[in-house]
Amino acid sequence: MRPFNFGVTMTAAIFLSACQNTAGTVTDKHVGVSVAHSQVYPLKNGLLYNLNAFVGHSDRKGYSIALTYSSTGLGWMFFREAWSFGKKLDYVVVDEQLAGCGGGSCTIVEKGGIRMSASDVQKAAVEGFEFKLLGKNGSIEAKVPAEAFQQVLKQVAQPTT
Repeated sequence: MRPFNFGVTMTAAIFLSACQNTAGTVTDKHVGVSVAHSQVYPLKNGLLYNLNAFVGHSDRKGYSIALTYSSTGLGWMFFREAWSFGKKLDYVVVDEQLAGCGGGSCTIVEKGGIRMSASDVQKAAVEGFEFKLLGKNGSIEAKVPAEAFQQVLKQVAQPTT
């Protein structure tokens, strides 16, 4: 069995579902990965930045929250850690891109994921999930609503044929 690459699976899920505003399941027939995902939720939106997320379940690796942070003119955050009420979370950097520059400022996109256990997802489906991302150049706090976890749990319990 070949080793699993979290980044490839999360990146595939992010790209496959990025334009979808509804929950669903995406399958990559070439890679052989199926991911159930929630709709995309805007967690934090400011004048010059956005943090969006969706919850996913990969049939290979389990549950995670896929995060996309974009900003214009604010610079890189370089997120490397995630915490929730004193508990360090399993945070994975997926991608960091310079999306473009113009008018004296640049837009950057940072993507990452928080891996979660099935029991943590069950709890989050009731309460939602609050966390803080920490980076070299700043931090951001957010909460994923319980509905996002409920959407994924429903799909995992009733897979499509």
